[in-house]
Amino acid sequence: MSPSEEPTKPETYILEMHKSGKGLAVWDPRPHCPHNANADEEGVVPGDVGTFSAHEGFSKLFNIFADAQAIRTSTRSQHAYISPKPDTIYKKEALPLGYTFARGASANINFTLDGKALASGAFQCFSSTGAILALTSSADQHELKDRMELRAFIINNARLLYQYANSIQRLDKDESLYFITGCVKSDSWALAAFNEPVDHPKDVLTLVQIGGNSDASAPKYDWTSRGTAEAWTGSNLTKGKDKYTGKNQCLFLRGYKMAFSPEFCSRMNRHFPGPGDLDGGHGPPDSDFSKGGGDGYDGDHNRKDPASGEPRGSSGFHLPNGSTSSPGNTCSDALDLVVRAFPMCPKLRAPLLHPCDGINEQLLDKTGADCALSHDDDWRFAFENAEDYSSFNPIESNLISVQNGWSLFRNTAFAHAENHLSIRAGVAFLIPSGGSAQDPVPARIPSFISVTQPTYRRGNIGHLHDDILRLICNFLSPEALLNASTVHRVFYEHWTRRRYGSVDFTRSDKESMRLWDHVQENHADMVKCVTILPWVVKPHTYQGRTENTLNSVTMLFNPDYTKSQARKGLEKSLKKDVNRVHTLIAALASVKEYHIEWDESPKYHNELFLAFLQPALQSWHATLTHLSIHVPLDLLKTIVSVRLPQLTHINICLSSGHLSQTQINIHLEGFLVFLHNLKDTLTSIAIQTSRSSENLELSRFFEHLGDFPHLRALSLTIPFDGAQLSLNPQMFSRFVLEHRATLESLSLKTTRCAVHSKRVAPECINWVQTILSSIRTSPSRGLPELQHVTVALRPLKAPLQIVSNFLAYHSPSLKSITLMDRALHLTDVCAVLPALSNSGLAQFVSIPLKSLEMRIDALSPHFLSLMARRLPGLQTLKLELKDRTQMAGYAHNTVNFPFHRLGLRQFVQDLDALGFDGANWDLRRLVISPGVGRFWIAALEGILVPRIPGLEFIEELAT
Repeated sequence: MSPSEEPTKPETYILEMHKSGKGLAVWDPRPHCPHNANADEEGVVPGDVGTFSAHEGFSKLFNIFADAQAIRTSTRSQHAYISPKPDTIYKKEALPLGYTFARGASANINFTLDGKALASGAFQCFSSTGAILALTSSADQHELKDRMELRAFIINNARLLYQYANSIQRLDKDESLYFITGCVKSDSWALAAFNEPVDHPKDVLTLVQIGGNSDASAPKYDWTSRGTAEAWTGSNLTKGKDKYTGKNQCLFLRGYKMAFSPEFCSRMNRHFPGPGDLDGGHGPPDSDFSKGGGDGYDGDHNRKDPASGEPRGSSGFHLPNGSTSSPGNTCSDALDLVVRAFPMCPKLRAPLLHPCDGINEQLLDKTGADCALSHDDDWRFAFENAEDYSSFNPIESNLISVQNGWSLFRNTAFAHAENHLSIRAGVAFLIPSGGSAQDPVPARIPSFISVTQPTYRRGNIGHLHDDILRLICNFLSPEALLNASTVHRVFYEHWTRRRYGSVDFTRSDKESMRLWDHVQENHADMVKCVTILPWVVKPHTYQGRTENTLNSVTMLFNPDYTKSQARKGLEKSLKKDVNRVHTLIAALASVKEYHIEWDESPKYHNELFLAFLQPALQSWHATLTHLSIHVPLDLLKTIVSVRLPQLTHINICLSSGHLSQTQINIHLEGFLVFLHNLKDTLTSIAIQTSRSSENLELSRFFEHLGDFPHLRALSLTIPFDGAQLSLNPQMFSRFVLEHRATLESLSLKTTRCAVHSKRVAPECINWVQTILSSIRTSPSRGLPELQHVTVALRPLKAPLQIVSNFLAYHSPSLKSITLMDRALHLTDVCAVLPALSNSGLAQFVSIPLKSLEMRIDALSPHFLSLMARRLPGLQTLKLELKDRTQMAGYAHNTVNFPFHRLGLRQFVQDLDALGFDGANWDLRRLVISPGVGRFWIAALEGILVPRIPGLEFIEELAT
């Protein structure tokens, strides 16, 4: 921004909000999509592409995922277009109710008595320039799981995306495209900006609630005192209505900003295509996309005037009197008409308003590339809480590379802080101190369609041994590993193994077929894990006018003609998919893990399941070590003859549907033969049943299940009512005791109640207690090698004595305990865990427990103190918290901000009163559910991390 130009208040707001570190702030958070009225209901979402301005915010043009088909059909080169995956992460309450960010002002926030809404806020200005954001509802964060895939997509389709956006709305010559990778959205907000000195009493901005406080609609707010500031509020108009689809008021944006050189824009605009004529930058030799030098072109891609031979387009335009003009110049024709191009906004304002514009300007200037790409993460962390970011120089900490004719930053941990830019053979890059200008540079990013191994940048890591680099790979995130993949061969190989080590095949469409072909041709030997969900095959349904006419005539003689044709079409499509499956299986020769899943839909194709079963298992018999199968029970007979000499782990889900018990027994006998053939290698067996199995009963199955000499882990998961083990639960106990010499892990888990064809005996619900009791009281006396136990505490109100006795008896060897389903009070915890009990057998027992996972009513100081005293060797503690009301008693604070960085004064006082001493507690990992608010975990970190030496932070339990 030039010194003589003062920023407007919206611009002031955006500039000040840079220091929040949340991304690019939006002055107008309301949805704005002039080309799609339905976008007003959804707001900004990852994948949106549009433009950004200070006053209007983000204006959406299209969405890369939702409009993929429209983009694909707009290009002639459809086979080269591969859309990225729309995988996103949604983080609830990323910013809590009452969150404020004030620059140049102090904040005083008051809540309603129930703490569910903002009552008022007062902001006293102490600077002449500042901005305020107050959240009158919580804000959620929505972002792409893997934005690097989107970057590779943008690189490979830059020209196509520019042309498609230009076909929707003509872009100005200096206008950039904004690709959204993440956003922060709320239901309501209040914001203000000021850039003039103010005196008391006008230096206080007051925000008050004016109505609408109900669960159905968002409360309404207004600024009653604004001083010289520009302040306003807004809310989601669909809140409380049937068409409400979630929060849609966008507060912060994060994404890629793509800028274009004037020469690139000139070439594109001279060849502005009509609908269906976009070609993604691969035009015919005589188009404006050729490299010039021939008839009709100069060497700079400018079209020559046929008469004069002068280039036209970017240099100016011809007037009737023969003079020329260019934008920004005054021109006159025979009528002395003056024409001047008036800039829409000052040229120097945009780069500072959005730092990505400044970064892209440097990239274009230093590389001479057609396009430049940068992300908000390139600047937002450097700007966070910075008083002055005018000296920020991204060139010092990033590697510049040119890919597909356009430049972008390549963040690298191996580049020194002091670098200088070198350009060789059209490729711009930074040379670190100690490097050489002869060093090769990264020329491409390995992506889905980029399979050629890149050249690598030597220098700082060239002297490190490959084994050291492989160890470094284990500590890099997928994004960091992708960034480093062009730095060294080891990083590239590790990234490709991680990217293609596990593949999923869940549908049969064009994109999936391209993935199959790509994996078969380039990465078949890297695939170690395959997950398959058989799909429903849909026949080709399109019919032309002529075919429709012929069908109508034929149906006069054969009413079932269309049905027979549809059946033939389905058989043809199914045959094609089966052949593709066979080809894919044959190409993958190194698979170690195989998962077949089924959603229990009655609409499935036996042919697909059969193709995924025996042929796959026979093809991978020499390498397969882990197998997970969930298929209709009657299909298990097809794998009876398969031999898997390397298989160590098997997970089987039995789904019998409406089959009778006789039919079930017949099919299970075949599956028993398959299992017995694995007895020499199996170390882990996991058996679970589906709720849809009406007549399934497993007592006979376990009675005939033989001996597995190397079995170390056994898991059983059935509906909690126990009907599927109702005849004789002792058969399972007998099988467990037969393997007591080797069994190290035992898991008894439950699912929801199943549907049964006949009445279930009430005592069946105690199947967990029956099994545990029979194991402990058996003549062989328990499981001497047992180290890991997972137990469902069912029924929920059953006495805990049997479980406690079982754990106490095996406590000398137990290393991990997981207690599921039932929420335990503190007294229950003391009763069920032997090391915490003061009576009976447990008082003589010292339990070497390292990991404990359970569900408790509340996290109290008494619970923590008890754990630290009785389980000093515990290293991992996972807790699901149920009773948030009890914790709220600690959370509430005398200040009017109940959940913001809770002092938890009472919690701390109770810990001190109990003599809590974490110095001798070996706890290293604490995982808990969020509790009463988003700041609950952060507040506990401030209390517990200083008191427990091995604890660095507290993790949030994934739900």
